[in-house]
Amino acid sequence: MTARQPTGRTERGALDDEARTAPWDGRHRPGAPVRVRTAQAEDAGALAELAAVTFPLACPPGSTPADQQAFLAQHLSAERFAGYAADPSRVLLVADDPTGALLGYTMLVQATPADPDVRAALTLSPAVELSKCYVH
Repeated sequence: MTARQPTGRTERGALDDEARTAPWDGRHRPGAPVRVRTAQAEDAGALAELAAVTFPLACPPGSTPADQQAFLAQHLSAERFAGYAADPSRVLLVADDPTGALLGYTMLVQATPADPDVRAALTLSPAVELSKCYVH
């Protein structure tokens, strides 16, 4: 029995010519190009929309929709994302598809952790925190 290659992939896993030239159908598909880039202030609205979809999926089962909405409003609003993008102690990366639609984001923070237990556990300085990493 021979293993089949995923559709649109060569034996070595690269995109085949058909997958590279297929017209965009508005949906992300395995093997389609994804670009990772530094977020800009102009991405803030799309980031807030993506966060509104992905954040509730990562919440503990006992969290209420009201708690989730409060967190989104306080920490993941368009205004907050614009601030994060402008903050030199943060690196905000986005993944987008060929149409520019955001598929995911991640945020790195270079700062002393606020939590004393986390600070005590660190053995190297400076440290970078992976603060957020969401894909939809």
